[in-house]
Amino acid sequence: MLGTIAEISTHPRNFPKFASAVMLTSGLIGLAVMKVVDNKREANLRQHEDLEQHHDGTMSHDESLVRAMIENAKASTPLENLENAVTAQNNFMIPFHGDQDTKLFKRIEGKSKEIRKASGEWNKDSK
Repeated sequence: MLGTIAEISTHPRNFPKFASAVMLTSGLIGLAVMKVVDNKREANLRQHEDLEQHHDGTMSHDESLVRAMIENAKASTPLENLENAVTAQNNFMIPFHGDQDTKLFKRIEGKSKEIRKASGEWNKDSK
């Protein structure tokens, strides 16, 4: 069968038909893949919109910590970012095993409080 397909595709009389069939098949497969990706994208957008509707607008403590870490990373030098990454990784393995660790996390916690205060979502009971 493989020899037959090779002969058909290279024969001068059949080449235009074969080339057209290959292009049509490729186009249909591309269209099908595009539809699948588009449907998944729309489903993800709907899911994201549903989550936003159910979100009450307040910033959680964890969210403010993440924002503080991002701001800390933007304000730090590349070397400081590497040191902070090593510190964070070490704390995943062995929590709080040095004074440097405490300084980093206190700095992030302080920035987190500032972010929550600035967004008007800070209260005395928050961490």
